Amino acid sequence: MAIQHKIVFVCTGNTCRSPMAQALFNHHAASTGWQAVSCGLAAFEGDPASPHALEALQTDYGLDLSGHASRAVSPSCIEDADWIVGMTESHKMMLARIFPEHVEHIVTIGELAQEPDVSIPDPFGGDLATYRKTAKVLNELIEKIVKRL
Repeated sequence: MAIQHKIVFVCTGNTCRSPMAQALFNHHAASTGWQAVSCGLAAFEGDPASPHALEALQTDYGLDLSGHASRAVSPSCIEDADWIVGMTESHKMMLARIFPEHVEHIVTIGELAQEPDVSIPDPFGGDLATYRKTAKVLNELIEKIVKRL
């Protein structure tokens, strides 16, 4: 199926939460015409996904993040996005300040999943169990989002 819609997941460094969300979304939405990309508000270009993020997705979902390279949020990253999805309320607020022309498309992941009180804390520096818990919450929210789209 041709890609017709784009969702952009945004976190801080684009090495943990948003790449996991991107991979999980693209897995669940494979036949829907939707595709996810990800970027970070404070990302260094080209960083790999966190080792624990790689392991959590590979072990629990059979998804491979080994080819991920981080990128900073930019107009080209969010271009043509139907939804720009922050992991937390602070991501949403920063995105709205940077891209006020897109404010009607900027939400938190919890809001898009119709769970507005849910946000995804940064697992960076945590152990594998923390990353697995983060991936589990992301997966549950993304399943709800895909059903809604």
